[in-house]
Amino acid sequence: MNCLLICLIVHKSPKALGAYRYLMIYISVFEIGYAFFDLSLRPEVATKGTHWLVTLDANLTFLPYPVLYISLLAWCGSFGIFLANFAVHFIFRYLAVIGEQKWTSSSGFRFWILMSSSAIYGFLWTLSVHIFEPRTDEMDEFIRTEMSSLKGVPIEEVVYVGFSFYEKISDTEEVINWNSAVGTLLLSLFIAISSTAMFYFATKCYLAIKELTDETIKSSKAKSLQAQLFFALVFQASIPMVLMHIPCSLVLLTTFFAKTEEFFGQVLTVSIALFPAIDPLPSMIIIKAYRNAIIGLCAGIYTRAE
Repeated sequence: MNCLLICLIVHKSPKALGAYRYLMIYISVFEIGYAFFDLSLRPEVATKGTHWLVTLDANLTFLPYPVLYISLLAWCGSFGIFLANFAVHFIFRYLAVIGEQKWTSSSGFRFWILMSSSAIYGFLWTLSVHIFEPRTDEMDEFIRTEMSSLKGVPIEEVVYVGFSFYEKISDTEEVINWNSAVGTLLLSLFIAISSTAMFYFATKCYLAIKELTDETIKSSKAKSLQAQLFFALVFQASIPMVLMHIPCSLVLLTTFFAKTEEFFGQVLTVSIALFPAIDPLPSMIIIKAYRNAIIGLCAGIYTRAE
């Protein structure tokens, strides 16, 4: 889907799209890379009780063991990049609608600052996971005894990051795991910043589009294109909300109350893997130039088939 979207962006984009096409291509290329990375690593979200882990079975990937931990951190950092991309999309659209050329022109330095902000966000996410969700003896024991999906796999062949809100100090007593609590709070803050920026600039963008005048044919076309881009973004934002934000929030909540089941982690593993395949659809369907190109392509194939 992303490959098709890139072809549409390159060959069928309206001129008024401007530098936004570079942002769209960047997102699509990143999602293609993420999909191959996910397929290579085959990570699994494992949840049970108060524990939440992202695990790799070294036997299921062709990558050498020494690079698996770094690769897992990079995979986790990709989630942070996704979060930042959602916000950057809406920020760019708002700035384009109000005519802020300093931020939306590809020849401007500020445009590339905006483009690179998601990578910085991903790095901070990765660093937080590395510091606050390390491998521990308690986690090793939990995987050995409680995780049915990894039973029979030697613990030395399992690479993971993860947390538990509570830590056992005896068979009958548990205390708050402050390292995990701080790390989870920090990651939740990253999610909140991204979501707040996304909703704030989405609202500002909607109001700005409503204020666009219809004085000329050109402005009418511009208004139509901006509206198409905005609603495509709205639907694009709903996809990660359904596939990533809401499931992650529910797992966090149930983990805090020690009610998480392994099934929750399995659902989250599948939903995260589905995201790059579904994400391009709103742009391909809602943006008129892309939709017409797809319809024309399908019609041509159907005609030749007859």
